[in-house]
Amino acid sequence: MLGSVGVAEAFEPKTTSSGELIRWKRTGGLSVAIAAPEHEIPGGIDNAVVGMREAFEPWFDEIPMIDIEFTPIANADAAIGGKDERNTVVWYYEGWNERFDERALAMTVTTYSRKTGAIIDADIAINAQRYRWTAAGSEDCSGKFDLQNVMAHEVGHLVGLAHEDDIDEVTMFPTSASCEVKKRDLADDDINGVEFLYLDPALLEGPEPDAAGPVNPLAGCSASGDASTTWVGALLLLLASVPLSQRGRRRRRRSRVPLLAALLAAPFVVPTSAQASTLVHLPVEQMAREASVVVRGKVVASDSRWDRGLIVTDSVVAVSECWTEAPCPERIVVRQLGGEVGDVGMLVEGTAPLVRDDEVVLFARARPDGRFAPVGMAQGAFSIARQPGGALVLHRSLRDLALVTETGAKADRIERFSAQSLRKMVTAARRRK
Repeated sequence: MLGSVGVAEAFEPKTTSSGELIRWKRTGGLSVAIAAPEHEIPGGIDNAVVGMREAFEPWFDEIPMIDIEFTPIANADAAIGGKDERNTVVWYYEGWNERFDERALAMTVTTYSRKTGAIIDADIAINAQRYRWTAAGSEDCSGKFDLQNVMAHEVGHLVGLAHEDDIDEVTMFPTSASCEVKKRDLADDDINGVEFLYLDPALLEGPEPDAAGPVNPLAGCSASGDASTTWVGALLLLLASVPLSQRGRRRRRRSRVPLLAALLAAPFVVPTSAQASTLVHLPVEQMAREASVVVRGKVVASDSRWDRGLIVTDSVVAVSECWTEAPCPERIVVRQLGGEVGDVGMLVEGTAPLVRDDEVVLFARARPDGRFAPVGMAQGAFSIARQPGGALVLHRSLRDLALVTETGAKADRIERFSAQSLRKMVTAARRRK
């Protein structure tokens, strides 16, 4: 299972299943292909492109051995995948639900070496099928989400950081609201985290990338098309009008005391889970109404494989109880993006931790291919633990999710229920469906 390393109760770096830090281990240029929105958004398409760029820049301002470079791409030619040799930001106006959870605002997909933790490829997907976006900050943002604010958080995952749950003013804090803009600017803890990952250039490895883009050790073809759409020419001029590297433009020096404490604490780090994404918070009652089935069962098998350029993991759950009115199958297959195949891993933010031999209660929606997916990703999976005396306690930890609430209030990161009370909640919610 993927993990993270907690350092002095501060930032959370991500690690592979073998304990290696997940980070970029290279020097020179790192190319990111940015697709502009296909439709006009508040603040304008040009400001949206600038906002996406500026979400990357403060992070990479703190990684002096890597020069971030931006290139325009037609959204129709952009794709999410671990073998396409391209780091991409892509907008989904359709087809989102076939790959991701419908409630997710944005997803970061990171492909890495399991043995070394070196990032091979990283992509960010933006859900324009369900949500409305703005590039105008807090102006005219009612019911919309600030693009740069959400992107800055996702880029933090792209450079190797997980969530910081205790400091609500940092970019990597996992709760936000519509109209929020405070994550645009990095806080001390964010910068201390990225410097912990990239402080020593000797930690970097691998050949220098050529001018064509990042080096990708995965075999595979790049599916790039002709970017001849009208806006692409304008976008190219926009990108060219600003220097590719603006190192130091907004660079802010901060106290190194927290970083020193983190480095001193490094030999005593403890592995924890480290998956994250930006989703709308779902109460139990809402998940019960949206689920095709709610089952109690045991994870009896799990298998990861490549599928159309992505790693997917199928987990088989043997059903012991059906909590919904319709008959449930004896076994359900739960498909999620991400996993590790050989030496290659793919971290897809927000997946539910389904570990073999674990007992779970699963809120699942049916997929078109006959498999299932957890409702709300990790929100839809409850672990079962038996207490002294035999009582069952069900809990879902939301620590690994960035949750958007209507008010921006901090969501309860750990929720616990008795089996009886949770089942009653499901039954009552289904009756009102």
